[in-house]
Amino acid sequence: AVSASANSFFTPVVSAGSAQTITLPASSVTLRSTASDPDGSIASYQWTKVSGNGGSFSSTTSYTTNITGLTAGAYVFNVKVTDNQGATANSSVGVTVNGTTGGGGGGTRANLLQDANFDGSNAFTGFSLSGHQYCCDYSITQVASPDGAAGKVLKYDLRSTDAIVSGSKRAEIESGGNDAPQTSERWYGLRYYLQKYDADNGAESIIQWHDVDGTTPPLSIQVAGGRMRIMQSFTSGNIPTDLGATTTGRWISIVIHVKWTTGTTGVLEVWRDGVKMVNKVNVRTNSNGGSYMKLGINKWSWAPGGGSSSATQRIFYIDNFRMGNENATYNDVAP
Repeated sequence: AVSASANSFFTPVVSAGSAQTITLPASSVTLRSTASDPDGSIASYQWTKVSGNGGSFSSTTSYTTNITGLTAGAYVFNVKVTDNQGATANSSVGVTVNGTTGGGGGGTRANLLQDANFDGSNAFTGFSLSGHQYCCDYSITQVASPDGAAGKVLKYDLRSTDAIVSGSKRAEIESGGNDAPQTSERWYGLRYYLQKYDADNGAESIIQWHDVDGTTPPLSIQVAGGRMRIMQSFTSGNIPTDLGATTTGRWISIVIHVKWTTGTTGVLEVWRDGVKMVNKVNVRTNSNGGSYMKLGINKWSWAPGGGSSSATQRIFYIDNFRMGNENATYNDVAP
């Protein structure tokens, strides 16, 4: 991502380089920026870390820098250049450090605020059912894993004939607290198994962070037209980013890293099956007052006035939900 200020007629141009991936025990990378100025010269460089846990700069004021002491997880670094007339430009670059297992799970599982595998006698430990965001006994149940693996999972079964709940057709459980304060940093990991999920023109969310201020959920994973997408929503509009096809009959692993803020310093990173699909920095991510997570399906296209839908039932499974604090890493929450 590149941005520039317009303090002079021509602003400098800068690139922080290409994204890099390393695997432990390797723990260092070299970042090299390239910069030019159409009507002058580059006067200074300034490297900063936007997100990530660990790592030290060999220099923060040179065009190139070594980052050492990296631990497993995802990082974003930014370089700011200033030209001889005071105009500036920024560019960011991502670095992914995989654990010795190759990234997907196997982390230390440290810095977790919640770790739910849905195996226990109370499948909803850590979640709240007080809002009763489902209609029926079959809506959300604890069942055996659909792939025959050991352990239990949550099964979601939503039907077009279900009763309206809170203005929509939904089956959701809520996080036990305000998991996304207005200014905070969180990591989330979980996996989905989509079973009855024919391509459908009607949209739905399968996880959302619900606004506290009564406007619109600032973040959600949605399904529409046979595709998954991460959706950022504010009163100014919706910003969808594609996450690939709604593959059925196998587990899909999702990791989300959010630097929550109502300003323009936020971070949003999303991985699907270990592949980074979204890498946004310097963006708004939260609603005023913060937001709280609702895990499950909200298919508003089945509700009155919500649009049209050719499907009549949605069945999917969720397992291995984890939420990490600002010190967590990719491997701490990855399924």
